[in-house]
Amino acid sequence: MNEEELISYMTGKTFIKVFTKNESELLIKYYSNFSEYKEHNPESNVSESDYNDFFTKDTIQKIMISNSAFALRFLPSTKSVSISLKFKDTLYSVELDEERLSEFLSFSLSSLYTKELWFEKFSNVYIYDKKNRELLFNQFVKVEQQTA
Repeated sequence: MNEEELISYMTGKTFIKVFTKNESELLIKYYSNFSEYKEHNPESNVSESDYNDFFTKDTIQKIMISNSAFALRFLPSTKSVSISLKFKDTLYSVELDEERLSEFLSFSLSSLYTKELWFEKFSNVYIYDKKNRELLFNQFVKVEQQTA
């Protein structure tokens, strides 16, 4: 899978500001707020209400966990993923590498060599199941309250 195809599967792809891959590291940054998004996408039909409604607690968890794990599995040579997302007064960040995630899961992501296995063993268990998603989120995602 190439980078463009990977992005097409990502939760919140519309709001990705930076997507940079070098060697074995991937960096993803989301727009910090609606104004920044609109500044870079003036033709967009997304309203501020749409933007604010999109970033629910569940969606933020899915972005941080699903997108990082998906990139580790399906983007060749990626060994670590960093994602940062600021919404309102909270900064969410994850720095995840394949080894740490595989150790936590007790299986290697590389063993999920088809999309069907990916859904059966990871997505259905750790993304769509709220309890397990929160478990991964709490284990790997740093949450910081920001002041203006």
